[in-house]
Amino acid sequence: MPSPGYLIFFDWDNGRKSDHVGIVEKFENNSILTIEENCNDEYRGKKYNYMSKNIFEYGVLTKK
Repeated sequence: MPSPGYLIFFDWDNGRKSDHVGIVEKFENNSILTIEENCNDEYRGKKYNYMSKNIFEYGVLTKK
């Protein structure tokens, strides 16, 4: 399950590649709360079911 700070990648058009990204804020009660920017150039919090077919994958940033 994703942890706060993970990147969450979405595939909105079912093209089998990521076309949007957000940051996981919280995971609770089978829901993922995210922070995203793309709606009228504003940051917004959104909520998704963790089984959503539009979630493509998760990632983390690492230092080299």
